Parts: sequence; C-alpha cells; structure tokens
Amino acid sequence: MFRRLSAWHIVTAGLIGLSPACGSGAREDATSQGKTATAQAMPSVAKAEPELTSVKPAATPAAPVEPEAAPAEKSPDELLDQLTFDAEREPEDVRLRVKLARALFDAGKMSEARKQAERAVEVDEESAAAWHMLGRVAMAERNFDAASASFQRAVEEDPESSYAWNNLGYTLIELTRYEEAAAALENATSGSSPTPYMWNNLGMAYEHMDRIREARAAYRQAAAAGSSKGQVNLERLEGVSSLRPSTPIEVDQPLGASSEPVDQGSVGGAGQEPQEEEPGC
Repeated sequence: MFRRLSAWHIVTAGLIGLSPACGSGAREDATSQGKTATAQAMPSVAKAEPELTSVKPAATPAAPVEPEAAPAEKSPDELLDQLTFDAEREPEDVRLRVKLARALFDAGKMSEARKQAERAVEVDEESAAAWHMLGRVAMAERNFDAASASFQRAVEEDPESSYAWNNLGYTLIELTRYEEAAAALENATSGSSPTPYMWNNLGMAYEHMDRIREARAAYRQAAAAGSSKGQVNLERLEGVSSLRPSTPIEVDQPLGASSEPVDQGSVGGAGQEPQEEEPGC
C-alpha cells in the first residue's frame, strides 16, 4: 500500500519544500542589503538648527534730569564773613589776608582794611601785593607819605607792576615831587599794556614841570586810548577848548571808593588829579 520513496525523491522533495523559504530569505536579505546600501550612499544631512541672535532689550528711557538750582549769590556781608573766616583759619596765608583787606577797603572799612594789610605785610614782607594794598589804604586816607613808601616797596618787590608804578606816581604828584612822579609814570607806561589813565597821569606830571610838549604827547596817547579826561587836557593845552585850567572836570567817583580807576576834578594848571589803580592781584 505504501510506496517506498527513493532517496532522489526525498532530496527533491526537500529542495522543493525548502525553496520558498530560501527564496523569501534571499529576498529579505537583498532588500535589507539594498536598504543599507542606499542609506550608506545617501549623504548625511545635519539637522538645521535655527540661528540664535542676541536681541538687546529695548532701552529704558532715562528719567528727565532736573537742572541743579544755581547757588544763591552771597551778599557782600556774607562774602566778607567768609573771607574773615578763611583768613583766621589760615593766618599765614598772605593771599587771603590781601583779599580780606581788599574786601574791607571796597566796603569802606578803612581802619579794618589797614589792619589786615599790615598783617599781610607781617606775614610776608616780600609780598608786592601786600605792600600795594597797604599803600592803597594809606592813599584813600590821604596819607600820601605812607602811601608812597608802601608803593615804593611794592615796585621793589615787583618791578614789572605797572599798577604799583602808577600809584607811586600818583602819590608823588600829590606830594609835589613831580620829577620822581614822572619817572615812576614813565615806568608805568613802558609796560606791555599801559592804560589810558597812566598816560594821562604822566601828562599831568610833565605839565607840572612845564614840559608842555611831552605833556601834550602823553595826553594825546591817553585820548587815543579812550580817556575822555586825556582828551579834555589835550584840548586845553592845544588851545581848542574854552575850558580854563582851573575849570573843574566832572568827578567820576570818589577817590578810593571803588576798585576801578578814578578820575577827579582839575587841580591848578595840571588839569585833574591823577588816577589810582587796582592792584594786580
């Protein structure tokens, strides 16, 4: 009933039975190998990351700055109190002493101004500014001998001070020492920037000495530089003015009442009193 199978049939049947599986396996291997090859052949593409840029925060608007209020200007009395305090705090500071003396001088407090000027000279006997301030106080007090001595010391300490030379000439005119006055005022006007009143004072010294040609030349220099009093004196000498030598010229301001140069009325044939000048400190 049963048929005996030969070895050929068994082998053939085994091959036939196995062939689908083998064929399937071959296809799977080929497919997987193809996938691998394709994957290897394709270039790797890096995943693009979005570029990060730094974003600055929006600037916060600055709050408006209120302008600082200007400090209240001190009154003359307050300034004087401050200078007094500073001078007492630094008693050996000659510059502070001179400033205090000058402030007192401008305030019309001559006795106190003299005290501080004398103290400045004591602190530094070689200070031209201290001697000059002491001379101005003496001149305001019309103590011309003391004033001329102080101005003489000032020019010895500072020969380049046109202001001190001018005031020395001023006091010497008052003392009727006209030749010495002219010499001092020649020094004043020989500086780098002589003022109109220095030329006018020199003209007055020359006129007192009857050196009319030189007086006229000095007045002409004063007038050219803007001195109205120099112009009046020039016109008088040249005979083109109806003013007589004794005719008073209007006073600008009282002598010594201000730190500005001062003109005063005419004196005899000299036309007007000489002008004093602010110290160069």
